[in-house]
Amino acid sequence: MNKTILKENLISPVTRENLIIKYCTNKDVLDIGCVNHDLLNTSLDNWLHSQIKKVSNKLIGMVYLLDEVELLNKKGFNIVHQDVCEPFSLNNLKTVCKAFSVK
Repeated sequence: MNKTILKENLISPVTRENLIIKYCTNKDVLDIGCVNHDLLNTSLDNWLHSQIKKVSNKLIGMVYLLDEVELLNKKGFNIVHQDVCEPFSLNNLKTVCKAFSVK
């Protein structure tokens, strides 16, 4: 994060979610780890991937869990199965990336 953004958010604090939504609005977004380690998270009203979908131009979720990929694609999401430790192509997608730490 650059110093200007940091200073703005120190003056007027925002939540992590609101900051992500702000920077994903009208953007093509790659959401790495969008399931958040548990498929139950996807049924919550505040599931961040679903919130990003509402404001982004294009959204691709990337998950290592194959069963979750298939289920979410059936629900209308654009999720790809990928091990981010292996090389992969972004197909020239201009992105704002959001990644979750591995627990």
